Amino acid sequence: MKNILKRYKIQFKLLLALTIGLIVLSSALYFLIPMILNYPDGTYGTSFQTEVENTVYIYQVILISLAIFFIFAIIIFVKTKFLVDYQDLIDHPKKYSEKEINHLKERLFNAPYSILILNIIIPSIALTIIHAFTIHQLGITTFKLFMLVISFITLYVTAVFIYINSLFKKILIKLPVTDLSKVKRSSIKKRIIFHIFPIIAASLLFITLLGYSKTAIEKGNSSFEAYSKSLKYFFENNSNRLTSLEELIEKTNTDFDLLSDNDILFIRLPNGTFINKNYEKIEFSNFFVKYLNELSDKNSGRVYEYYGVDAQAATYKLYINGEEYIIGVYFDILSIDVLEYFLSAFIILVVIDLIILTLFSNSFKYDITVISEKFTNMSKKLNTNIENNLVATSNDEIGDLCTAYNEIQELTKTNQEMLIEKERLASLRTNDWWNCS
Repeated sequence: MKNILKRYKIQFKLLLALTIGLIVLSSALYFLIPMILNYPDGTYGTSFQTEVENTVYIYQVILISLAIFFIFAIIIFVKTKFLVDYQDLIDHPKKYSEKEINHLKERLFNAPYSILILNIIIPSIALTIIHAFTIHQLGITTFKLFMLVISFITLYVTAVFIYINSLFKKILIKLPVTDLSKVKRSSIKKRIIFHIFPIIAASLLFITLLGYSKTAIEKGNSSFEAYSKSLKYFFENNSNRLTSLEELIEKTNTDFDLLSDNDILFIRLPNGTFINKNYEKIEFSNFFVKYLNELSDKNSGRVYEYYGVDAQAATYKLYINGEEYIIGVYFDILSIDVLEYFLSAFIILVVIDLIILTLFSNSFKYDITVISEKFTNMSKKLNTNIENNLVATSNDEIGDLCTAYNEIQELTKTNQEMLIEKERLASLRTNDWWNCS
């Protein structure tokens, strides 16, 4: 058991970090999915949902969490298996050649990036497929869930990426110093982008979804209140005059106005059939019909469409000749154009942020490259004149590094001058001796 723990200690540390992070992620998704997808209150996690979907919300969250965990675990074990293969090299590096040590270093440098990319793409696609099959619903609902999941997984995986880098650095520090000129190079620009850009993109995507969700809630509330008041006012003033279905339809056709041409005025007949104002039969989802029959009275006549679908209805119940009729208006809260607008804004912001981050990383890379080249030249005893001092362009750690370089160069120059003076004096003494001889 001890040998197993030692051989797989990095993987076990990562699994522990994954578990802790997953608990936080699952808790966040548990509360955010209903809010972002605008789930109808009083339906998810109840017998209502069980009858509609044969499952409950908490089981869906558990399924999503377990899927994330197993996918992450598989990816991490596959991409870090080389640590087990190189365990003897890590423990006894002096036994191995520089080429073998450099090969391990290259794997340690590059593995976190592939883990980051795979852990964002694969779980997001897998969870979207699971959601589609679990709730039997495709389209905008699944698309919104995909965006929500990928935003939080990106934040989660970026934290894991930083933790993996820290673990790998501890291994790298223990390895001997080698010539890395033949090792596949990365760049500080790449590191900056991989550390920062996913967080920016995920945050912007979540804000985009939150803005869309808030807009949908406000639009849904305003549309429902408008139609609810109109229905109540209209039929309270006309209910005593209606004696047949024909009169009901004729009255609504002439005196009741819709807010949008896409909205649908419908009537549920006593036998449960739905028709429009042209006497044409209408089909609604089982969820909509069940909500209308069981929960609309508790919700002031409001009816919701399926989970995550941005459509609702305002209804009013009336009686004609002792028979119950329900008249209502089915309306779309937001069109796909609104989501496209939010996504366009998100893409524009992401592109702008990427450009700014690239320019910043290029500037940072330039500063580091200049200092690196200066130190390389110094090591070759080149350019040690005081005129080649580095000018600090920022009052931060880069500025401190420039100052340290200048101090080392001044010390090197002084040492060189002392060495030249010693050689000159030695040469003079030698010449005097020959002259005396």
